Amino acid sequence: MDLQMIEVTTLSEASYIFIPPTSTLQLEGVSKGRLYALHGQGDNYHIFDDEGNWNTSIFSDPSILYYQLDREVFLEKELTDLIPEICYVKGGIIPRQALKRIRSYKQKAVPYLLPLVQNAEEQDKNPYYVGHVYAIYLLAELGSTDLFPFLIESFMTNEKEEEHPLAHFLQEDGARILASVFNGNLSSIKLIIETKQAYPYARGQAVRSLVILVHAGELERDGVLQYFKYLLKMETNWSVTTQLVMACTALYPDVAYPEIKAAYQQGKVDEWLIKLENVTQTLALQKDIVLHISKQDSRLQKIQSATERFGEM
Repeated sequence: MDLQMIEVTTLSEASYIFIPPTSTLQLEGVSKGRLYALHGQGDNYHIFDDEGNWNTSIFSDPSILYYQLDREVFLEKELTDLIPEICYVKGGIIPRQALKRIRSYKQKAVPYLLPLVQNAEEQDKNPYYVGHVYAIYLLAELGSTDLFPFLIESFMTNEKEEEHPLAHFLQEDGARILASVFNGNLSSIKLIIETKQAYPYARGQAVRSLVILVHAGELERDGVLQYFKYLLKMETNWSVTTQLVMACTALYPDVAYPEIKAAYQQGKVDEWLIKLENVTQTLALQKDIVLHISKQDSRLQKIQSATERFGEM
């Protein structure tokens, strides 16, 4: 890719800086002979160093060269170079620097991450391919609604547990990821929940995603509880019923208690996960207290940062 650069004399004119190999600069995390993009404006310029951290001290070095460069051209080049670094397992090492740099581009990184998730062929043939894993969490952190239709389609598959393409996510963070990229199409989530042929874990995670969206202020508690109340009367799968009971309890189960009690009487709830006495104990507390505690549960929150899944970056 041809990068057209023009050297300028002042920081205010520049969009990039270059640290010459002959520079006497001694700053941790910054490399000589490298071009860095400028961020900020006025007197508040900074760069992201090699570790992905903000750096404002670099501008004191008189040997630095200032350049103007088409930002979109540079962005395309850097992201094109970074994406392959997160696609495959390399000795069990997490590509923290590449992930951190990709994150710094925020929404501009989305078009480069989506193809990694959609690359089903590579997922099937190469056991070392992990690009979709990193991409899903980064897209969830960014709240990319572009991922939502793909997740809906994936959640709707009816393959066996061990064969499901997103089995790992469904068992851990499926609800959090789904809520994080929710595009407002509630009927799609309801379709997953109500499709008997869909993977039960997917249906359960879709149920939990509605709790997260209530806590996030995107859905009304009363409407969601009424929906759960209706589902409890109809549902026959014990795994999904158990998730419905847990979801109602997280939202304070006052209006759905009769249906919950009936589900236990019919043997449709996994009592290893939640007992009826847990539900009644919750009802004995004040609703505001239950909702406050529930809202603090990280399992009932959107993905805030991909670092929580892969460790601090």
